[in-house]
Amino acid sequence: MKRQFQKPRSQQNHQNIVQQNTRTTQTRINLFQGIFFFRGVVCPIEAFKIKHKQYDLIMFPAFTSTITDFAISKSYAKQDGIIFRISFNENTLEGPQFQIVRPKAIYTASQVQNEQEYLFSCFSCFIITKFNEGNIIDIEFVKI
Repeated sequence: MKRQFQKPRSQQNHQNIVQQNTRTTQTRINLFQGIFFFRGVVCPIEAFKIKHKQYDLIMFPAFTSTITDFAISKSYAKQDGIIFRISFNENTLEGPQFQIVRPKAIYTASQVQNEQEYLFSCFSCFIITKFNEGNIIDIEFVKI
């Protein structure tokens, strides 16, 4: 009878923890696929287009508040402002670095909890993918 090699308990425990963390990370990543975040800004689209073109990179130098409700972001943009519609590419959702830079849900601690507010960290980088009608600008989160 052949004797099968058994892994030491600590090695088995380590593998179980790694598998569990991988599943948890994958679940968190899937939360951002297909979801848009919005940020309304009081800035005329014409002024923005003078400085920025499609495929330009833009960076917000401070913490950036976003919400998941388009209508609310439109109220922040006022009548002539722009609305950034933020999305994620599959490639930006991979790896442990995304867990560090991903937007954090802060609506439980926010003054206006019904806004489903998410905060991007300082110096988050985005690429302009499209200028749409209605002063909506599609931007995509970029890992740097």
